[in-house]
Amino acid sequence: MDKEKKHYWLSLAERSGQANQWQKPEFQTSRNEMAAEAADSRLSRANFLKFMGAGAVMTTAACRKPVERIVPAVIQPPEMTPGVPLFYSTTAPDGTGLTVRTREGRPVKLAGNAGFPGTNGGASASTIASLLDLYDPDRLRRPVLLEKGKKKKAAPAEVVAAARNLIKKGNYLLWTNPLQGPSSRALVTEFLQANPGGKHVEWSADATWRQVAQGQELSYGQRLLPDYRFDRANLVVSFDADFLGTHIQPARFTHAFAQARNIRRAKEMNRLIVIESMFSVTGGNADERFAVRPGDALITALSIAAELDENHGLTAGKDLSAFLPARVADYLGIPADALKKIAGELSRERGRSLVLAGGVQSGPELQVAVNLLNSMLGNDGITVDYQNSLFLSAGMNDRELKNLLSEIKRGAYGAIILSGVNPLYHVPGLKAEDLGGTPIVQLTDRLDETSVAAAMALPLNHYLENWGDLEFQKEIYGIVQPVIRPLYETRSFEDYLIAFSGGSLGGATRFYDFLRGRWAARGEAFWTSFLQTGFYAPGQSRRNGTAANRKAGALDTLPATLPAAGGMRLGPYYSLSMLDGSGANNAYRQELPDPITKTVWGNHVCVLPETARKQGWKQGEILEIKTGHGSLRLPVLLQPGLHPESLTVALGYGREAAGKTGNRVGANGLALGALEATGLQLSGLSVSTEKTGDRVEIPCTQTVYRDGYNKEDKAFFAPDSVPNAPYGGSSQYDRPIILEANLDEFKKNPGQFKPEKIHYPKDASLMPAWQYTGMRWHMVIDLTSCTGCNACVTSCHTENNVPMVGPDEVLMGREMHWLRIDRYYSGDEKNPDVAYQPMLCQHCENAPCETVCPVAATTHDSEGLNQMTYNRCIGTRYCANNCPYKVRRFNFFENWIYMDGLVRKLRSPQQLALNPDVTVRSRGVMEKCSFCVQRIATARQEAKARGSESVRDGDMVTACQEVCPTGAISFGNINDEKSRVNRLSRDERAYKVLDFLKVEPSVTYLAKIRNKA
Repeated sequence: MDKEKKHYWLSLAERSGQANQWQKPEFQTSRNEMAAEAADSRLSRANFLKFMGAGAVMTTAACRKPVERIVPAVIQPPEMTPGVPLFYSTTAPDGTGLTVRTREGRPVKLAGNAGFPGTNGGASASTIASLLDLYDPDRLRRPVLLEKGKKKKAAPAEVVAAARNLIKKGNYLLWTNPLQGPSSRALVTEFLQANPGGKHVEWSADATWRQVAQGQELSYGQRLLPDYRFDRANLVVSFDADFLGTHIQPARFTHAFAQARNIRRAKEMNRLIVIESMFSVTGGNADERFAVRPGDALITALSIAAELDENHGLTAGKDLSAFLPARVADYLGIPADALKKIAGELSRERGRSLVLAGGVQSGPELQVAVNLLNSMLGNDGITVDYQNSLFLSAGMNDRELKNLLSEIKRGAYGAIILSGVNPLYHVPGLKAEDLGGTPIVQLTDRLDETSVAAAMALPLNHYLENWGDLEFQKEIYGIVQPVIRPLYETRSFEDYLIAFSGGSLGGATRFYDFLRGRWAARGEAFWTSFLQTGFYAPGQSRRNGTAANRKAGALDTLPATLPAAGGMRLGPYYSLSMLDGSGANNAYRQELPDPITKTVWGNHVCVLPETARKQGWKQGEILEIKTGHGSLRLPVLLQPGLHPESLTVALGYGREAAGKTGNRVGANGLALGALEATGLQLSGLSVSTEKTGDRVEIPCTQTVYRDGYNKEDKAFFAPDSVPNAPYGGSSQYDRPIILEANLDEFKKNPGQFKPEKIHYPKDASLMPAWQYTGMRWHMVIDLTSCTGCNACVTSCHTENNVPMVGPDEVLMGREMHWLRIDRYYSGDEKNPDVAYQPMLCQHCENAPCETVCPVAATTHDSEGLNQMTYNRCIGTRYCANNCPYKVRRFNFFENWIYMDGLVRKLRSPQQLALNPDVTVRSRGVMEKCSFCVQRIATARQEAKARGSESVRDGDMVTACQEVCPTGAISFGNINDEKSRVNRLSRDERAYKVLDFLKVEPSVTYLAKIRNKA
């Protein structure tokens, strides 16, 4: 008996279906590029004649690349061999262990450190993109004096001396971002002792960290971030905590969560229930998901606690009868039976469940409610570890920040040293005059929004230029070591403290000496090992916690009655690519598609399509959004899966002083909130809207090749048994694109993924089959493990010199991503399920692109790779037209360079980020995934050096594979019967996308398994 077939859709237009979509071309119409460039250049008559006078030069130079001169290293370091990479271990500021690949003294690639505790080789997309922050042309390059944000001429030594003189007077405030290193904290203590009269405060721009820590303090008396043991939890319930995308340490949490969900190791997997206001990465991976109004997660948590107290014998210690499911169901829009069911599941999994909350939605009260649930369920000390908490400081809470700003405004300090904080951007409503005219010494990587109030700015190193250490859990340390000399006249925060103290602090003249001295007792051999491995973890085996004692008055912070309902509410959230906005001047973040909305280059006001229809709002229509604290203008984005009374806005956008790339992209959602005496007022605020009459197109990578196609038609390849197979859309019916099943179905029928009704034509190939006597490369992607986090996409970008093209070109369908993650919805528009599918060149055995190229620019090799010869490609784009997977990208521009007069060049020092092992492509050629052929060549050479004709399994790792926190991607020689990829390709969940076309792809997917109750 056939199951009911799911209808998959990539966009709302596709879901609704439009009968005239078949008339549209596959690729969007090109615009007049020369006219656009001329309009941008604003040529005067004099400039026109100047360019015409250079016509002969332009004519001869137009057909060849500009000449680039190189200078050899006269004194070469003994460990460096030109063309051979060096690898170093370090730790990112967020606690991710990294391996840094360098070439000729410059880092060109970041990857996860496979042995690093917690992250185990995984990394987030934002961390991988941080390499480009090192080479940001808009970094501050030397110390400067400032006047209203403008630079004044001064020698660097003069600026340092001026800062030192301010500190000498005493009564200063040292305000920093959270310091996660024990050596850094020790040096600050030395600094305060050597320079009396100072006060040190830490503050995290991420409201999540502050609220989680404050909630722990209210509940247990300690301000900390607990360790969440996802690997021990059979059931995870998340309230607005996007732990797979943005919450605290997503790479670490994703790895642990995936281990308990690995269907390949056992026929069991955990369950994930998500209650949230914005559709997050974690919500996209949920087995059950419920959309609530912003701020209503607290009421939902209290309702579950009330049910546990009332009907499951678990004492809450507070009268919660007002929140029983039957009394709040209508208010929340969640059926009472669903709330009771969640409570029942949690009760059955006592001690084996995990409840957590996060995001800007949470507030400390929600954290208290979640702590109550974990205590009632006996999770404390098992899945929630307070004893071995994360040693990651959240700094001041919102109330303390409010008091500090009041002190500053009334002139309580003679000087302020800011390091790594940007309060004029991150604090709602704060203005330069609110800082009271106090002299400000700013330690920063760039002149940012706060620089208008600073007297001087001293440039900070990038973390890849720094020394340091990090203790992210008790007796689990990571090392931070520089992999390149500072590019400019910059220093670390710690070295500035030494300079401000007269050149010596704690007996050291450099922070390196101070750091080395703290580890010297363990000996030189230990230090060398520490640098090589990147970590030291004697406490790794002692990760068993104890239950915490709840404070008697903690529950007094919880509400006693339901708040008023009705009206639209504001739901701010952190996007996976932009986070708090500190790294906004990075095109690799700006052009990284949001895993759910798939939009790039800006934020929007996301609303449920049903709400938009009632209000008469159209996609891209600009609304003015108002709260009692402020207003801003944003375009409407129709987003399935939201509460009807929810307006959600991504934070981290609207920067005014980030740099050329990040300035004026989107709007700052913090402008809608305020910092009050009771804390941050933002999430759940009542919102009013007003149409502005303007409308914009929203750059979105999801529908580039599927612009609304959904017309059901009879395709030429469909047999009679498959009626109305779609011609252009993704409503796949029996076509193998996304295959999935529930866990219980899979157990009963493991072989259900073998298609029965798809017609596989015989003898469809125009060429004889390839015979592989040696290596044959193949990739396997497990859709159950893939969370859609986009780490693989960013890793592919940095490895293969994939350029970012900007919002206008994305709108034209010209993004250059070699690897994309398709997001498929299924089910109801109000609460759809989501499936992610990484899609890249499939390296087909019978590749349709190869048969149509008139110049044989795309060819097959002896190891199964579909290769591109760029200098042969003439840009006909026949191959892209013939590709059923739409994974080829045509290079319309010299995207890596810009025009400076008659010279084309990169903005220095961006050229240092380019991987020399990969060609930087010119305009007019087609490009695509190569299975990291440059890495294959290296692995092949190493095998030959060992005397082997084949690469050992595991020696060849692709860029996408090496950073995946879940291990969803496997790559290797499928001809080796003992290889991992061979074994997985024969898994009972294995299938190939569109293989009935007889293209014989070299990528196998493993069907997605859900664990719905």
